[in-house]
Amino acid sequence: MIVSAAATGKPEEIEGRKIMVNDVKRAYFYAPVTREVFIELPEEDKTEEDRRWRRIGKLRLSMYGTRDAAGNWERFREEVMSKCGFEVGKGNPCVFNNVKEGLMTV
Repeated sequence: MIVSAAATGKPEEIEGRKIMVNDVKRAYFYAPVTREVFIELPEEDKTEEDRRWRRIGKLRLSMYGTRDAAGNWERFREEVMSKCGFEVGKGNPCVFNNVKEGLMTV
């Protein structure tokens, strides 16, 4: 869709249009949590004190497998993209458009 949008129009209309494809690895680990989520610490990361006090961990960032990880990522991604001048696509929330820069990304 973004290739078609970038290539559609008269030559003077499409000159300067740019497209970009982003692939974020381990995306959920960048999104802050929006509620309190606690996990059992992995055995290999526990200290003797952790074992003695039976400590658990409180997440500050989202983690795969938690109920709200995808939603947290969506909110975080939109916030970052809007700070960079992008608007969320009307037909697809994974497409962003920066009219000022003539840039579309997915």
